[in-house]
Amino acid sequence: MREMVWIRSTRFGTTLVLSLALSLLTGCAAMGAGNANTQPSSSVAVTPATGSVRAGDTLQFTAKVSGTVSQAVVWSVNGVVGGNAPDGMISATGMYTAPATLPNPNSISIEATSSSDKSLSGKTMITLENPVPTVTGVSPTAVAVGNFSITISGSKFVSGAKVMFGTQVLTTKFVSSTQLTATGTATTAQQGMSIQVTVVNPDPGSVTSSVMAVKVNAPQTPQIVVKITPASAQLHPGQTVQFKATVTGTTNQNVVWQVNSTPGGNATVGTISSTGLYTAPAVLPKSTSLTINAVSAADSHSTSAASAITLLSNIPVVTAALPTPIPVGNFTISVAQAIQSNGNPTQLLNGFGGSTDSNARLSALQSLLTFDTGLSLIQAASTTTGNAIQNGQTLATALASGTPLATQFPQNSYFASQLQQVAKIIQVRLALGLRRQIFFVSMGGFDTHSGQLPQQDSLFNDLNQSLSAFYQATVEMGVAPNVTTFTLSDFGRTYQPNSDGTDHAWGGHHIIMGGAVKGGDFYGTFPTLAVNGPDDATGQGRWVPTTSLDQYAATLASWFGVAAADLPSIFPNLANFTTPTLGIMG
Repeated sequence: MREMVWIRSTRFGTTLVLSLALSLLTGCAAMGAGNANTQPSSSVAVTPATGSVRAGDTLQFTAKVSGTVSQAVVWSVNGVVGGNAPDGMISATGMYTAPATLPNPNSISIEATSSSDKSLSGKTMITLENPVPTVTGVSPTAVAVGNFSITISGSKFVSGAKVMFGTQVLTTKFVSSTQLTATGTATTAQQGMSIQVTVVNPDPGSVTSSVMAVKVNAPQTPQIVVKITPASAQLHPGQTVQFKATVTGTTNQNVVWQVNSTPGGNATVGTISSTGLYTAPAVLPKSTSLTINAVSAADSHSTSAASAITLLSNIPVVTAALPTPIPVGNFTISVAQAIQSNGNPTQLLNGFGGSTDSNARLSALQSLLTFDTGLSLIQAASTTTGNAIQNGQTLATALASGTPLATQFPQNSYFASQLQQVAKIIQVRLALGLRRQIFFVSMGGFDTHSGQLPQQDSLFNDLNQSLSAFYQATVEMGVAPNVTTFTLSDFGRTYQPNSDGTDHAWGGHHIIMGGAVKGGDFYGTFPTLAVNGPDDATGQGRWVPTTSLDQYAATLASWFGVAAADLPSIFPNLANFTTPTLGIMG
């Protein structure tokens, strides 16, 4: 308003005002020209200019902006506004929080950019270091002279951290950021002392924790304890159960198995092999409650919690119930039961004993078997049962006429006892009127998902001694060229272990033994024993079979008398292989 009054007063005043304005403009230009080289520069200064931060810790940064009125900035970590989890985070006020785990590389840039002029920024470099470890507990708090292991609890442990036992660096395992385990050796000189235990996080920024004390006591003699599984079992005569012993307090895992305190057991209470396979007795003893113990081979005074065995009578099996159908109203039925003898092998072979009562029961059973029920299945079962009784009597009579073999079979071996019985039946083959015989025997315990080495060592020893005795028995009887023994299995084992055992696999090796066998050689293609090798199907050492089961069986069938022309009918897959038989038999 005042300027308008001046313009309206007189021409001279107007001219004066204009002249002053021009003079002011000229003066400003002159002043600007005269101070061009001294104008203050624009920049952003970040403090601290350098430094280090430990993982998980914080550091406050500030920024001063020159050349502009606004002091507002945007903070970035390694070019990322606000930062991120791997490199750390920074708040709008410049509070930087280092990551819990160090990045690689561990140098971090902190940058502040002017909010009003994004061309203005300042940067500083910092170094991230491992955190200071904190120890809150050590277990145990006392160790004995000798080898020991301890567990360290706390926080901010990093991979590569070491546990110090005084000046001794322990072998340390990183479990987590809150737990370490370590092993070492306490010396006799340290006995009675409290040793300082610390944790040292490695570089960058290697740093030591606070101290915890561990007492070193006199050496202790470890107590050897044997644990048996299963803790109990119920069996019928002749049945088996596999026991397993776990030994602590010593590296020697071998044990001596006992039945009712008798090493290996006996025929009365049942036998147990060196691998822990218990076989119930054929005849129930007076006391049907038994105990299984395992004594450490390293210490005969070792303790074990006994497993309890309860022996049960044979399960009755009803083979017929007459008459059928049952009429309405009162009725009477006759029930036929399979032969039961509490496992007595002689009675099972001949059906019944020789007593008057036994003969009466046999006569009653034979009468039941002659009833015409009108049902085909029952009639067939009755016929089969009658034939079994007759065959059992024939076999028992033949075995009674046999001569005891001089060949000694291993004792306390269920597998050897089976082969010994086979040898006795082969010996009386002429009395039985048989030209060809096929026998099946079994040996368990090879499903070794754990404890494979000690278990297989015992199993193969039993297999070796039992097969050797059986072959010698065939030589003694003069039938070795006429008897061929071969093995079969449900599955193989992986080449790669799963800890101290192996898993199920495919291809495997088998044994063929006998006087007609071209022995002392391998037949088929031996696999390349390498995980992920050319014969490995799954990356765990499961070999792809190179010889088929059909070829294996056809080879044995040919020796047994099957004509070559009949083999394709019996084994349809033989057409898929260039050689139907393996050339094993002479």
